[in-house]
Amino acid sequence: MADHFEKVWERQQRLLRHNETRGSKFPPFSIEPVAHERQRLAGKGMTAETRALRKQWVQDQILSPNEPRVVPELDARNPIRRAGSAPWNFIFKLAQPFMSDKAAMYSRFYVPKAVSIVAVLWFGAYWLKYNQNDWTKGYGWHSYTSKPTVFSG
Repeated sequence: MADHFEKVWERQQRLLRHNETRGSKFPPFSIEPVAHERQRLAGKGMTAETRALRKQWVQDQILSPNEPRVVPELDARNPIRRAGSAPWNFIFKLAQPFMSDKAAMYSRFYVPKAVSIVAVLWFGAYWLKYNQNDWTKGYGWHSYTSKPTVFSG
């Protein structure tokens, strides 16, 4: 019985280790010399050596002007999805000089979705209006309305 629990415990530990390392042989680690604020402030504080290491680390976090690099060959997307997004990419490539990068990014994301939603709503309204079901055909949307109220005189 104890052997069974030990195997279960070992399996749980192995799964936890796998989850922590994301399948790699090596666990993740911080490259920052003094990762936690408490380490920098508590006790004697930072020495001149750790201060220089941290300063270098902070400077290394600044990207150069040519980063991040975009490699089109690494953009492996579905060919149908690429064909569907090509017109939008073309439109927003033309419009980008007139917008900020942030506005172009947000509009490239939201405008196609909004146009798709409006097109679906228009199609649905058209279908409901012009494809009503009656006795002459066996298809269409089954929608019934009450007759308008008519008062005598």
